[in-house]
Amino acid sequence: NFKDNDYFSISNNPTNGTPLTIKTTELNTIISIFDESGRKLKELSVISNNTLIPVDKLPNGIYVLVMHKDGAVKGTEKFVVSR
Repeated sequence: NFKDNDYFSISNNPTNGTPLTIKTTELNTIISIFDESGRKLKELSVISNNTLIPVDKLPNGIYVLVMHKDGAVKGTEKFVVSR
């Protein structure tokens, strides 16, 4: 579990393809997932303190999860998919 910000934490990191769990107190935010080249792969809304993010369709690699609210970045975390 890597904790580089004060807004959220990621459980199940690295993952073997099982969903990530995002724990946060910042609700009504957006989470975006980017690959290593900076391409946005997924975007979803955070409406609860525990949000599951399916990553089973992502290939092995390093990804960046960005949480933003009202146009401002609240935090970023790297996560790894390794099967």
